[in-house]
Amino acid sequence: MTHKTLWKILSLTLVLLMVATGALAAPAYMNMDSELPIVKDGEKVTVTLISTQSDSYPSKPEDIWLWEYMRRAMNIDLQVEHVLQSAQEERLNLMMVSGDLPDILIGFGLDTTKLIRYGSVEKQLLNIAPYLTEEYAPNMLKVMEQFPEVRPLITAPDGGVYSVFDYIEDIGYGPKLFVKEAWLNEKGIALPETLDQFTEMLRAFKAENPDSVPLNGSVNGNDPRAYLLTALGYVTMDGAGIQAALKDGKVVIPALDAGYVEMLKLMKQYYDEGLISADFFTLEGTAVNAQMAEGKAVASGTGAPFLQLPEKADFQQWAHAKPLSSAQNDKAFYVNGATVNIGGMVFSAATEHPELLVRIADFFFSNKGGLYKWSGPWSQSEDTLGMIGGWSFEEGSNTKYFFEDVASGKYPSTFAAICSTIAPWGGSETFGYRKDINPNDGSHGSVWLMQEMAGLETVGKVYREDYGDDCWRMSREKNAMPYLTTEVYPNITYFTEDESIRINELRTMIEPHVETETAKFITGVRPIEEFDSYMKELEDMGAQELVDFYARAYEAYQANMAK
Repeated sequence: MTHKTLWKILSLTLVLLMVATGALAAPAYMNMDSELPIVKDGEKVTVTLISTQSDSYPSKPEDIWLWEYMRRAMNIDLQVEHVLQSAQEERLNLMMVSGDLPDILIGFGLDTTKLIRYGSVEKQLLNIAPYLTEEYAPNMLKVMEQFPEVRPLITAPDGGVYSVFDYIEDIGYGPKLFVKEAWLNEKGIALPETLDQFTEMLRAFKAENPDSVPLNGSVNGNDPRAYLLTALGYVTMDGAGIQAALKDGKVVIPALDAGYVEMLKLMKQYYDEGLISADFFTLEGTAVNAQMAEGKAVASGTGAPFLQLPEKADFQQWAHAKPLSSAQNDKAFYVNGATVNIGGMVFSAATEHPELLVRIADFFFSNKGGLYKWSGPWSQSEDTLGMIGGWSFEEGSNTKYFFEDVASGKYPSTFAAICSTIAPWGGSETFGYRKDINPNDGSHGSVWLMQEMAGLETVGKVYREDYGDDCWRMSREKNAMPYLTTEVYPNITYFTEDESIRINELRTMIEPHVETETAKFITGVRPIEEFDSYMKELEDMGAQELVDFYARAYEAYQANMAK
């Protein structure tokens, strides 16, 4: 029996149960004839919502365009409160202890441990599984049909779904490493394809620039270690090596694995030769960025070069590195970032309007909703409501667009404008489905829709070398994506509450030890010859027990995917 068949059987069972209890019929106040409005004219339904907001760009609920758009387009009485992200954990705890939850929580980032505790165990979060039907969630069902990995990731062990999910189509969240290709071309050096070649590149740059830090980054910013770990065969996105990963198809935690000694040897070599900063374990992110901006590096773990080098002439000198093979790993690979996220939008189980809440969430999986939840409306559209400037395409272009409120100087950046007027929680991957590229199902992506709204030729996303956020993606597409691996440890795993407590106990002991001893090995405070003793210390702390938890979770994930 396939997983798809099992889901259909489960959905049918839930529907039959709802019919038997009289819960299948939509509430009388809901409009079921069109996507919008969701509530019929003449009806008044109040929905309460608490959203986190960026500390850097705090805002008032009455200034957020999206909230007002939802009120008018969906015909709901939306009552909103904002909570600073620095205070969100405290506020979440208070709400859960008191049981006083709003209908909708946005941006609180509940992990699977909290979803299980507050959903499966305490029943404070709404199980939306019974409402994931064509009636209430047609757009979500389309996404789940197109991307079958979604269902096993969002479904808890008890069969419940306690969070709206987010799907990221554009792969851009895996570990990245960039090299100064312009310098390589000048010296006649090819892009490194092996770890040895990469090391020789760093040495060559250091020889020519004695005051340089060839491999830019630190534990506090632009950390390049995840890319080096992949060169050694670890399928991971975690530079610290303390998260579950795969190696040769088996679950490992790199820093607890016998092969980690090769990583320590490599990093000590880089440290001793001045190929990484002498302050690698203490250097703050601003200082790391300054090193790159000052031309002191030939490689960096930056998220994107234009973030440190905003001028076109500067960021175009950099390209995404090729994945590296090594003596320990004969097949180079590139690790895919997470495409499914949960915990960004959840509902109270005490809500009087579960069907309505699911319909509200489902809108953000539509083409228009996916665009509006992050980018907002076209500048010439009535949907701006006179509250924001909207986005426009540059004159004579159907691919270059900008935010009017940034161009006018009202906000210093696009991100600032978005946080201040559209999405106060500050993350495009919180909930919904924002199609940044033209998907394979034949429907159009966000840029396509923007072109359509503006009455321009619809060509979809076209990458531009002169645009910083495109430039790095173009080089990644060329240099890294051909090596993409699909065999990764899932970013979403489920444990029982007792298992989570034990995992936290183990991590509380193990992680600080890994961090301090790793720094000692690399800086020479502790000799590499004591690595066996380090492994024995981890064994005594319960390292194997910790790995076993993640191995069992991976087995359960594989079993669900195979159904």
